Amino acid sequence: MIMNTLESIKEHCSEKGWNGYNCSPISELVLSRAKQVEPFIPKDFELFPAGDNSVQWESKDGNVCIEIYEDVIYISSATEFEDSVPYNTIEDAIERIKKLKEILC
Repeated sequence: MIMNTLESIKEHCSEKGWNGYNCSPISELVLSRAKQVEPFIPKDFELFPAGDNSVQWESKDGNVCIEIYEDVIYISSATEFEDSVPYNTIEDAIERIKKLKEILC
């Protein structure tokens, strides 16, 4: 089962235990926040659902990760900093993603 779009994640990950374990479903709030961020994500990033009610985009080389939760967005970049940096607003996260795209391109 391929879950590389927000729609496929919504369809396949909306119930408790969707991954075969006791994970949380991906909430509508997480999906809504992800939809707001998605237009700014580099096209070559891969999308994954996570068992902790989050979704994440990751660069193919694994150096950049953007994790969307209900109340925070974490962005990590091996080229700039080691730890994930939390962003509490969509707007702040989008600005950071835009700057990362400039660095990556």
